[in-house]
Amino acid sequence: MSVENDVPLDETCGCEVGCVPKSRKRIPLQIFQCCATPPGALVVLSLAAFLQGFIVNGLINASITTLENRFHLQSSEAGLIASCYDIASCLSLLVVTYFGGRGHKPLWLGWGIVTLGVGSIVFSLPHFLAPAHEITNADETCSLSVNGSTTQCADATLRNYRYAFYVAQLLTGIGATPLYTLGITYLDENVRQASSSLYHGIYYALSIFGPGVGFLVAGNILSIYTILGTTVNIPETSPQFIGAWWLPFLLFGILTVLVGIPILLFPWQLPGTEEVRKNRENEMHQDKVACEVQENCEFGKKIKDFPKCLLVMLRNPSFLFISLAGATEGALTAGLSTFGPKVVESLFKLSASTAAVYIGLIAIIGGAGGQFTGGIIVMKVRLTVAGMFKFCIAVSFFSMLALLILLQSCPNPLFAGSNALYPSTQSINGINAPCNMGCGCNPDSFNPVCGSNGITFYNPCYAGCMDTLTNRTFSNCSCINGNTTSQHTILGYCPGEACPSGGVVLFLIILFLALYLTFSIAIPALQATIRIVPFTQRSFAVGIQWLFLRALGTIPGPILFGFVLDKACSVWGTSCGVRGSCSVYTNYFISRNLVILVIVLKIVGLIFYSAAYLTYKPVPGTPTETEGVSMTTATDHSVREKTPVHKAGDNPTYVEDTS
Repeated sequence: MSVENDVPLDETCGCEVGCVPKSRKRIPLQIFQCCATPPGALVVLSLAAFLQGFIVNGLINASITTLENRFHLQSSEAGLIASCYDIASCLSLLVVTYFGGRGHKPLWLGWGIVTLGVGSIVFSLPHFLAPAHEITNADETCSLSVNGSTTQCADATLRNYRYAFYVAQLLTGIGATPLYTLGITYLDENVRQASSSLYHGIYYALSIFGPGVGFLVAGNILSIYTILGTTVNIPETSPQFIGAWWLPFLLFGILTVLVGIPILLFPWQLPGTEEVRKNRENEMHQDKVACEVQENCEFGKKIKDFPKCLLVMLRNPSFLFISLAGATEGALTAGLSTFGPKVVESLFKLSASTAAVYIGLIAIIGGAGGQFTGGIIVMKVRLTVAGMFKFCIAVSFFSMLALLILLQSCPNPLFAGSNALYPSTQSINGINAPCNMGCGCNPDSFNPVCGSNGITFYNPCYAGCMDTLTNRTFSNCSCINGNTTSQHTILGYCPGEACPSGGVVLFLIILFLALYLTFSIAIPALQATIRIVPFTQRSFAVGIQWLFLRALGTIPGPILFGFVLDKACSVWGTSCGVRGSCSVYTNYFISRNLVILVIVLKIVGLIFYSAAYLTYKPVPGTPTETEGVSMTTATDHSVREKTPVHKAGDNPTYVEDTS
């Protein structure tokens, strides 16, 4: 059956009615048919990928520090929030890719995007459900008449709202699963192989552009107080200041739901693309079982075929090694994107909003530029699978060298009880000291003040300040040596020593280079993955690879990075006597711990990339470069046949047949 212009019904944009395949009907909607082209599909799917990156890798990562302060979370707990997205993805990957890979991909994609939007909306709910944030103890001073702590535990249950974030991330993880599995193969199946890398490069670039814009948007919104319309007279760098983290999750969650609707209307396959799906196994890894699967067009449509589908992937060593390499890169990028703003904020004493803007800018230019560059290189240089593996090895090595910029350790400002002594003390024993004994100080209130002696204190009370001159200045502070007039503090950190060797500018430039190189690997690695497996199993292969990436990379990555950051903490905050988020980090330990972690991950990744190259065994007759001939039909006489002359290593040499 067909519609106007002789377009088959299953290639039109429209609504699917019915659940049973035999009784299912499709109602065409001609108004959307203009989108049923490869460029049209690319635009809509790229917009969905942009929103996914914007929400999951942009907004959430830029808001981590704010969420820690607002809900008294430890870095490892904040890392678990980020990892829940990947946990959900892991649990749903095999189901989505196995059944969706041979089913109606746009339906799986559309409902996934709607679920993603709902998850984003749920993420904003703790703002409305939790008690309204109040700037407590902003004028807290030492009261010697109070015996013991004045801690009030009204907010003791705030940490329980982390479970709402877990649920929201599980929804977004399930919803986003089809995007980078079925979305990738849907584009690949509907364009010529020579153009596939370009489409994937644009698609991935937009997905990376999303986190960058997310950081920028969050950076600006975090400068707005969380209760809209309320003006507060404290600096943004103060932990007491909580930005409007929830607002973009709500707004863009609604937008994502709306974007999912047109994707639901996409056809099973785009009109006129039947020919491009032919002769696409010319670089498949040589394996007996894989060849059997390739020749059986009906294979993989039934649940009983699942074990053999899985066997095909597990028997492909190059596929396994490139997937393991992707897992190490995933752990690295997930950890850095989650805690990158926090690291920059701590090392250079920036506000959460400023750090988010900086990371956002380098993510947009470095991440998106790297993805696009990788796609262009594959298309223009016409890299074979072996060439893609070599490219990944070389670029991964240079990105490892660039990440050594994390060795730059900026001096910590002097902080009483962390790296500076209180008066009349001989050793550092935390924030309690004889000079603030009996003041009834509240350890739950981390509100740093800079003393006239150049030392930062936990809050005005722990500086022993008796009087308030203004809402930002405190006087008569017993923990500062000198006469009464010189014993004063002001809200905020003391500036401390300047960071040597270029400071934040050099740090961000080299970090940009590292991100650019790291993300330029993505498209060559993806193209290698989908070319070394049977064509009909590409969706399933990408799903298996994402399972590796999630389970071994992006799930443990943020937790691991959070763990090493917690190890660099020198002063912990509390919430009603229970350890909460870290208040003060030691910059040297941040640098040391992160460098050790990223170098280990990079070295392991290099080993896996090398193993993928060494174990790759293409079928006989593999061309020396990726060519448009690979997706033409046997009747296309505009392309002259090429005959193999000899093989050298992995790649045979070709000459043109002029007979």
